[in-house]
Amino acid sequence: MKKINSLIMILLTFAAFNASAQVDLGCTAVNNPAMGDTVYAGIPVSPNYTRKNFGSALPANHPDQLYMVLSVDGDSIVSFTRNMTNPFASGADETVNGQPINFGAITPALSDGNHRFCVRTLIKGDTDPSNDTSCVNIYYSSSLPPADLAVTAVSVTDPTPVGIDFELGQSQLQVVTFTLQNAGSTAIQAGTRVAVELTVGTASNTLNLTLNRAIAAGASINATASRASIAALVDFPTTVGNFDVCMAASYTGDANSSNDTSCTTYNMTANVTPAITSYTPVSAKCGETLTISGSNFSPTPASNTVEIRGEACKVLTATATQLTVEVPEMKASSGTLSVEVTVAGVVKRGEASRTFAYEGCTVSLAEINNKFGNVFYANNGLNILTTQAGAKNIQIVNMTGQIVFQEVRDLQENNVEVIDLSATPNGVYVVNIDGYSTTFVK
Repeated sequence: MKKINSLIMILLTFAAFNASAQVDLGCTAVNNPAMGDTVYAGIPVSPNYTRKNFGSALPANHPDQLYMVLSVDGDSIVSFTRNMTNPFASGADETVNGQPINFGAITPALSDGNHRFCVRTLIKGDTDPSNDTSCVNIYYSSSLPPADLAVTAVSVTDPTPVGIDFELGQSQLQVVTFTLQNAGSTAIQAGTRVAVELTVGTASNTLNLTLNRAIAAGASINATASRASIAALVDFPTTVGNFDVCMAASYTGDANSSNDTSCTTYNMTANVTPAITSYTPVSAKCGETLTISGSNFSPTPASNTVEIRGEACKVLTATATQLTVEVPEMKASSGTLSVEVTVAGVVKRGEASRTFAYEGCTVSLAEINNKFGNVFYANNGLNILTTQAGAKNIQIVNMTGQIVFQEVRDLQENNVEVIDLSATPNGVYVVNIDGYSTTFVK
């Protein structure tokens, strides 16, 4: 065996083992390239391997990094790291993919013939190095095979991930794009049938494609698997953690299977979108308190934005499951109640399944004057001198709840609008102007 290069020597400089938990991780299988596979210069191969936790469970956000070091004939060529934000249960297996490797570009250069390809786990304090490494024998060829269809560039394009993250339960898988590349030395003819398998996590679909045009040697075509054309398209996993989206293609005459599969790793995160389960009361006036119950709210009041019909409410108190807010001033009507919470810089929005009824504002005469200009009773009429031009909904109700006047008036700025009340009996009345109400005496 050749000496392991400086990369592995650096990774092996670990601190003393913490005896409170037995750390023992190993690599149990190299799945791609498989034993006896031929790998070719210039044709990337996506490595696939299985690692196992032989020791104690690793909790989420474990402080020590797990490295996967890949080598050929004892010389390390690349290393990958595990996402340590996810737990690793005792006895559990993880089958994962690394980034594609071009065996024709590694150093030192390979000669045509047999070689030993190995995958090794490295983590601080590992108690049993005997299970760290798995290897396969491969054959390297500097010449392209005569017929070879490769899969590259697998990507979920709908919905769009945030980095590599999707949120649990928020959307269905709609579109996966991928590239079919002719990595061989001869053209793949039009009419060739290609079997394509899409795998998302542990679920898969098999799709049959027929090439509508030839793919010249070295050329590529882009392809898509979508729910619009495949109603039974597999969906996202229903558990939190990393998962792979893979495409595998094969056809009769393909001389190289090592590049038939390409995968991209994504991460399913916990649901952090706010949800409203109920609120009380179901109707209120401005200035009154509304209690909203649900989930995924921020315990910091200022981090929650609550709106009714687009009008922001003042958030008074907040927990993860309950908010109290002050109902804002707005035109009398009903509308959707919504909550927005910013999570890691991303705005999440949840809406109630029913609408909230807004009952307007009851204010003093001074306040309604402040809002509209001047409202007063004189000479058998309600006089409105407005500072706000535009159509206003005006309603007058007596003390028994009977509406004695209701009309939309187009008010002119600094002009007195008079509502004739000569036919109404004397008494106390309530006038409501665009949701703002007060009393007056005739």
